[in-house]
Amino acid sequence: LVQKAGGGLALAALLRRFMTSARSGLGACGALCSLIFFDDYSSVLIVGTSMREAIAALGVPSERLALLVHTMGVVLASVSPVSSWAGLQIGYVGALLKQIGAVDDPFLAAVSSVRYRFFPLLALAALPLSILLQKDLGPLGRPEFKPRQPRSSPRRTAERRAQGQGEG
Repeated sequence: LVQKAGGGLALAALLRRFMTSARSGLGACGALCSLIFFDDYSSVLIVGTSMREAIAALGVPSERLALLVHTMGVVLASVSPVSSWAGLQIGYVGALLKQIGAVDDPFLAAVSSVRYRFFPLLALAALPLSILLQKDLGPLGRPEFKPRQPRSSPRRTAERRAQGQGEG
């Protein structure tokens, strides 16, 4: 619904002025993911489709964008107390507390467990570090996933043709 209404594209257009390199483009995507943290699927759909063209124009492989958007969407939703996952987690914790006869508040118990969620917290640290250092881990470090030449926008291509510089 947000995508159809143009909200995601408006946010992407707002951030485009700050996107001058692959690093700043991925940073802008991370920032947008941080704004849409309430649901992992919404974050992936809104940010991924809204930023796909702008990121491709900067020469960033689509696989790197997918990793960033999916990881940020899932990780932020899993550690946030106001996300779609929080209700599920609180329900599970409440059922377990009831099963063992504890009278603790399920919400507080779920929130206090965030510091023990090592994978999401490490992923939250690794992604910005990867963007800042422009280094990839695992399969994304292979040559086929290296940054590509930025694509020219149709306007820039037309300007170059008019100046006799070709399409490059």
